[in-house]
Amino acid sequence: MTLSPGTKLGPYEILAPIGAGGMGEVYRARDTRLGREVAVKVLPQAFARNADRMARFEREARLLAALNHPNIATIHGLEESSGVVALVMELVEGPTLADRIAGGPIPLDEALPIVSQVAAALESAHEKGIIHRDLKPANIKVKPDGGVKVLDFGLAKALEESPAGLDPDKSPTISMAASMAGVVLGTAAYMSPEQARGKLLDKRTDIWAFGCVLFECLTGRRAFPGETATDTIAAVLEREPDWSALPEKTPTGVRRALRRCLQKDLQRRLRDIADARMEIEDALALLSSSVGAGAVSAAAGQATARPRAAAWRRSLPITVAVLVLALASALIWSLLRAPTTESAPAPVTRFKIILPPNQQVEASALALSPDGRELVFGIVEDKGDTGPVDDTINLFLHRFETGETKIIPGTELAYLPFFSPDGRWIGFIDAGISALKKVPRIGGTPQIVHSLAEPVVGEAIWTDDDAIICATVSTLFRIPADGGTPETLLKLEDLLLPKGEMFFNSIKSLPGTSALLLGVEGSGPEQSNVSVLAGGKRKPLVTGGSFPIYLSTGHLLYLIAGQPGFYDAFVAPFDLKRLELTGKSVPVLQGIRTARNRKFSLAVSRDGILAYASGPTGGTTFEMTWLDRAGRSELVGEKQGEMERLLSPRISPDGRRLLFSRGRSNADMNLFVYDLAAGHFRILAGPEAFWSIWTPNGNRVVYTRMNPERTAVNLYWKSADGSGPEERLTKSDRFQQPLFVTKDGWLVYHEGVDPEMGVDLWMLSLEGDDMPKPLLRTRANERLASLSPDGRFMAYVSDTTGREEVYVRPFPEGEGQSQVTNGGGTGPLWAPDGQTLFYRNLTGTRLFAVPVTWDPAPSFGQPQITEGRWERESSFGRMYDISPDGKRLIMISITESAGNEITVILNWFEELKRLVSSGKK
Repeated sequence: MTLSPGTKLGPYEILAPIGAGGMGEVYRARDTRLGREVAVKVLPQAFARNADRMARFEREARLLAALNHPNIATIHGLEESSGVVALVMELVEGPTLADRIAGGPIPLDEALPIVSQVAAALESAHEKGIIHRDLKPANIKVKPDGGVKVLDFGLAKALEESPAGLDPDKSPTISMAASMAGVVLGTAAYMSPEQARGKLLDKRTDIWAFGCVLFECLTGRRAFPGETATDTIAAVLEREPDWSALPEKTPTGVRRALRRCLQKDLQRRLRDIADARMEIEDALALLSSSVGAGAVSAAAGQATARPRAAAWRRSLPITVAVLVLALASALIWSLLRAPTTESAPAPVTRFKIILPPNQQVEASALALSPDGRELVFGIVEDKGDTGPVDDTINLFLHRFETGETKIIPGTELAYLPFFSPDGRWIGFIDAGISALKKVPRIGGTPQIVHSLAEPVVGEAIWTDDDAIICATVSTLFRIPADGGTPETLLKLEDLLLPKGEMFFNSIKSLPGTSALLLGVEGSGPEQSNVSVLAGGKRKPLVTGGSFPIYLSTGHLLYLIAGQPGFYDAFVAPFDLKRLELTGKSVPVLQGIRTARNRKFSLAVSRDGILAYASGPTGGTTFEMTWLDRAGRSELVGEKQGEMERLLSPRISPDGRRLLFSRGRSNADMNLFVYDLAAGHFRILAGPEAFWSIWTPNGNRVVYTRMNPERTAVNLYWKSADGSGPEERLTKSDRFQQPLFVTKDGWLVYHEGVDPEMGVDLWMLSLEGDDMPKPLLRTRANERLASLSPDGRFMAYVSDTTGREEVYVRPFPEGEGQSQVTNGGGTGPLWAPDGQTLFYRNLTGTRLFAVPVTWDPAPSFGQPQITEGRWERESSFGRMYDISPDGKRLIMISITESAGNEITVILNWFEELKRLVSSGKK
């Protein structure tokens, strides 16, 4: 927040801005009570709004205010007014030491008194257990009388997002919130090696920074130079200062102290800044005796420097840029790019991007650029609202080299990001309008490539010939990146569905070939498989595997189910010419987060960067919620455990009971009845019992379960009170789904997939021994039918136009079909009074309520739209229901993410070589 002159903060009146940096904007102000001028540092608003951080800051500020030393700028207090939080400090006139050094090296007789006072300030603070953490020339003021004041003492710790003290055995972290808020994490050129690595800090980190300041004063150049922050950090970690740059007359004691300050090994670094101060004072004493009494005074706090005709006094002030960066990211990048030799390969290094508690990594939203310099990931942010829209999704672009992270505009409700081969474009799926889009990497307006006919639960890739291949629920298709007519490459129905294959979850290209790597998910992890698609034929590679990736090392990486909610990664050698595995598999990674339908956030670059979602939270949780016409929501029962999926909620005709299925996989899916008044559950059928409906009188329940032949799910029914045995209603080798039962006892269901006719609607009498008969059969897919309250019309879904749309036609037969939607729709449901027809968009983020008028056939008005994070509609069954009084809907709300951390491993191929070599033994 920028303050104008005249603004009042309590008793402080703003006079003029002084400067700005990562830790806030600084103003000259007048203390109207004491009649003095002060410096006011206004803290970033994002920081000030965080109650926990503010409380911690106030505690740190009280400690810092206790510092009382002539070489430390005093903290007068903390002021809060009209939402603005500011730190009130001593106003120190004069240039910074950075300005002074800009004019060139500082002569010994002037430099040593300055750094002696800096050492005295550090010594006083260290005695009280306070370390500066961000000591640099820009934080040191040199007053006109030669006195020195060290600024911002301890603020780096006070302003950090989490309490100091990282476990030294853990990887360095990047705090997204800190980076976005502009909190200074330290300046690269003055960071100690342990600070750059994110380890525990003590006073020796200040001693290192002091050595950097001393070296720069004497030489006019940085001890660890670099063109970029990453180059600088690489120098800090791997190289020595150019000791030959020191002036020839630098005293031996000063040289000795300087080398001890800049020891990378903590055990060899100077233990106490007082030792450096005494070496400098001894050198000053010798220097003073050699140039004459009075020329130099080494008295602490008072330095009388000779007048200099130096450039710094005549030059314009220099703005010192504050490097706001995710240090671990820059550090790792520098290590990746550091020169290596055959005998000393680049080190394998890990770091983490950790999101704030209210943010999660969106599942299936992670991509590395072709050159490995950038990472795109999706963030789900909980806004804490009480309505159905309680979170937002956006894609972010993170650049390793600078640590910069920025939002990609126009990517609300986006997932499955992927880069073009040249890295200029980012493709993604827009869940809001169910479309394949692309956006320039450097920013711009997203462009629609193709409107999708069904949800994308697999993946998309951008090929070298400028086309995009996309895996939807049932189809692999290819389309030019600039748009056009899609070409179907493979349909799921072409695979052997009886083996339990359910949908495509992954697709990757194989370099130098036209073949594709496919991951196909089954009804359980054991039915998943990895295969190659070449020449229109599929060649199996790994049974039970998921998410295959070809590595430039000549290996195939794939995932296998591990602990619930997690997968483990394996690699095996792969021959690109023969398109087959040529050796045994070796485990290489554990604990990769997964979400519903085995959606993964994992990426590997060509040169060996690996990134994957991790963290103590994540996965997918489901809960059932009531949603009223005003958009207010209310929890039904309890939130389910992670990965416990909920299916097909159905309210009984009397409104007292709720029917639904719950389980982690099809194999342990049970059918439950929930007493809405008493609040208790009971299992009605299972396992392997799913989609269900009530009969009109509420006495019986029709549901699906795996048949004894293990070829498909067929239809069964049972008394709703659990008494009596279940009865099998149908026998078929194709999956079947109950939709509704008419008052005169006809069960309507859909069945598929017929090689010629696809999915069709069928009828079966529940009151006789009649065989099933077709209700609606075309070469398109017809499913998810709902009967109007008067029993005369049926709403259903068909893809006859190439996209799933909602239609209405007379029931059971007759003329006058109407198309209700024109931009995709699924899961139609009539309100009990027949005055509204509900439906969902293909990705489940929007609920549409269409007004209906009857004259005597229905006609439809403009829909009202409600948005939320609900379980998307399934091709197999509707995922919501309406109460008998029509006042409330019951929805399955979903929180789907892949953890609140992103683990990044650079030079991972070096680790891979070791693991593969060990696995061969």
